[in-house]
Amino acid sequence: MAADDRVERALAVQKSIFGVEVKSGRRANEPEAAEDLSRLMLEHAFADVWSRPGLDTRTRSFITLSMAIAQDSTRELRNHTWGALRLGITPEEIIEVIIHAAVYCGVAKASGAWSEVRRILAEHAAAASAGEAQ
Repeated sequence: MAADDRVERALAVQKSIFGVEVKSGRRANEPEAAEDLSRLMLEHAFADVWSRPGLDTRTRSFITLSMAIAQDSTRELRNHTWGALRLGITPEEIIEVIIHAAVYCGVAKASGAWSEVRRILAEHAAAASAGEAQ
């Protein structure tokens, strides 16, 4: 498969999750290798992993939320909570993930995740009432 096909597939999968495609690349004053790193992360995550047939997108979303909590990765938790909501995962289901994570990742990480998810749910509700949520 050509590199352009992989990028296009990755962008399509990314758009199905987040509603947008984010073409990442090298910014001004970054080494040329930064573009390769950006493309590698995009293609590997979305063309190679998220598009595999073994698990559906909804299941992968639950797993990704769990891993973001385990790693205490606020940015990934934020992005993937928005993606989960867009995929139709309910706030109650997201809270269940956090409850489950409390047992396996620790209460402190679950508490931090809940603080972030609580903000996202409020933003999502505000956007929905304004007719902006997807």
